Amino acid sequence: MKIFSDFGRPRNGMFIATPRDFIADIEDVSPDFWRLQAITLKTSSTKILLVNSYFPIDSRFNFDETELLETLHFIRKLLHETSYDHLLWAGDINADFLRQSGRHTVMIDQFLTECSLNKSWQTFNIDFTHMTEINGVSHTSTIDHFFWSKSLESNVVNSGIFHHPSNMSDHSPVFCCLTLKVCPPMNHLCLLLM
Repeated sequence: MKIFSDFGRPRNGMFIATPRDFIADIEDVSPDFWRLQAITLKTSSTKILLVNSYFPIDSRFNFDETELLETLHFIRKLLHETSYDHLLWAGDINADFLRQSGRHTVMIDQFLTECSLNKSWQTFNIDFTHMTEINGVSHTSTIDHFFWSKSLESNVVNSGIFHHPSNMSDHSPVFCCLTLKVCPPMNHLCLLLM
């Protein structure tokens, strides 16, 4: 397993791990920006850009757009400067699109529309990805997402979530599975976001 990350423990726990069988077909195209990691995976007939991201939190009150605008700028730059056929983007986006309650979420939603990207949870229903307890009351939200280009839509066969009692994080792991012709006998690629 090859891990693409900063030196030492990845900041915010971000990393991309890939099976060794794929190493020759992978290129690290991560921008010099701590909130993003990216690789391209070249298959026999196509090249997929895989992006991992950690977005600033949605403060809702006294919202300062600076950090979010910077994150969106680096994603836009990555999409324009990288050669790829399909895009699959994963991350803790810190935006619950069901709520549309603040400028943070609206800005991200507008960016996704601008890039013509599909949202995982509009296609595959889930209950929530994040749970927190405040004053003894549990609150849930859906802030961890996958987005993909329309050209990849027919390859996405499943996406969902693992709720498990032994998970110590307030985020539940989410996954996305694609059908790809990569290297026999593997015809599926599953991505896990933890």
